[in-house]
Amino acid sequence: MKKVIMYVLLLLLLVMQINVPVSAETYIPSRVINLVYDDSGSMIRTDGIYVDTWCQAKYAMEVFAAMLGEKDTLNIYYMSDYVSGTTASPKVTLTGSTDSNITTNNVNTIHELVTDCSETPFNSVKKAYEDLKTVTADERWLVVLTDGEFNGTENSTVENHFHEY
Repeated sequence: MKKVIMYVLLLLLLVMQINVPVSAETYIPSRVINLVYDDSGSMIRTDGIYVDTWCQAKYAMEVFAAMLGEKDTLNIYYMSDYVSGTTASPKVTLTGSTDSNITTNNVNTIHELVTDCSETPFNSVKKAYEDLKTVTADERWLVVLTDGEFNGTENSTVENHFHEY
């Protein structure tokens, strides 16, 4: 019995001395997030009362910016940029990184954005969706931060716009 225990101990010591390279590669998907931000007046003031909806939405965007991974891209579309159509580019494009300075800069970029108090055209959602269809990424997200109805679109027809695609 003592011999068996000695052999087991010797075997354990031998195994502990062998350096076996271990690969812990994990697959990290690429992700493009197109985020539509409602910068309309109702995000600041509703029924004559000032509200903080705009800062809640900006905080959500800051969280997205802080959590971007190294293969992530965040495109932010301000609704006010699409009152006249869908030709405008995203107001801001941020890329993720493992560098904490870049993450801090991304959050600061969002923090410094100004809310214009304009309208809520559905063109902004159409543009973000169309742009998303043209990118190559493992994951493609469409996020809309809004507090109400879109201008020029009845709520019952919003669903129909997506059925067109």
